[in-house]
Amino acid sequence: MNPKISFNQLTGCLVTLIVGSVGVAIANPVIAQNSSAKNSVLIAQSSAAIQGNWRLANMTQPGSPMPMLPSTEQTVEFSAGRISGSGGCNRFNGTYRTPPTQTNQLSIGTLATTFMACEEAITTQETRFLTALQAAQRYEVNRDGLQITYRTPQGTAVLRFVSQATPTPTPTPPTRPTPNGRTYQNRGIASGSIFTQGRQTNATLTRTGNNFTFRLETPTALGLAMEYRGTNTRTQNIRNGFIFTGRVRSLVSSATLNNALPAIGSCRVEVLNSRVVSSYCDMAPKANTTKFQGIR
Repeated sequence: MNPKISFNQLTGCLVTLIVGSVGVAIANPVIAQNSSAKNSVLIAQSSAAIQGNWRLANMTQPGSPMPMLPSTEQTVEFSAGRISGSGGCNRFNGTYRTPPTQTNQLSIGTLATTFMACEEAITTQETRFLTALQAAQRYEVNRDGLQITYRTPQGTAVLRFVSQATPTPTPTPPTRPTPNGRTYQNRGIASGSIFTQGRQTNATLTRTGNNFTFRLETPTALGLAMEYRGTNTRTQNIRNGFIFTGRVRSLVSSATLNNALPAIGSCRVEVLNSRVVSSYCDMAPKANTTKFQGIR
């Protein structure tokens, strides 16, 4: 026997179906909007997390850690699409992207650097660091710091950074008074004599009465040093500093086993804001002549 469906029953079913369909059509956009808003917030937070100043703690090559020189520091700053920092010798800058539709993706463009001469080991390490940055693929920020994954021909490797509130400048030895005069110092690059091909050095000018000493010394384990000693001949005052000229009477160097030897020549040293910014010691023989360019 075929059941009969009344007109009222049929109408009720149709109304239920129509209302149900409308209800679903209205609800779905709400769910989609909430989900979309949530995702966009997460992406924005993730992209902003990389911004700030970071110092390299260690770096790896595929399968093993990479040795780091203890006397250098590599830093990086991410800020609104711009990247800058230090490779341990030279400063660098460029651009980076964190695509908003790809969380934790990172790409860094070609980096421009300064052209300071450095020791071979420092230059090699700096090249590895900058190459790794330009091969970046992903990043992650957590309580331990920033981790950047980069690609190599052998596979993927990692750069690990720790946060620092402000960029760490290249350390400059402090200026300190001496009993009868004053000492002026700075870090930079020395060339000539024992400082072949340019070496990172600390420069120190000490003036005591009518006498002076001017010393150039590498901060590394190489232990290279050259010290000129003599008398003041002229001081020219300039804005925020002075240019000092002295007659060299003797010199001491690591090449002479730190024994003082008679010498003939002169040293011209420029000091700005209490720091040695350049020097030229012209000696006879020329083998003892040096130049120094400091950090301004």
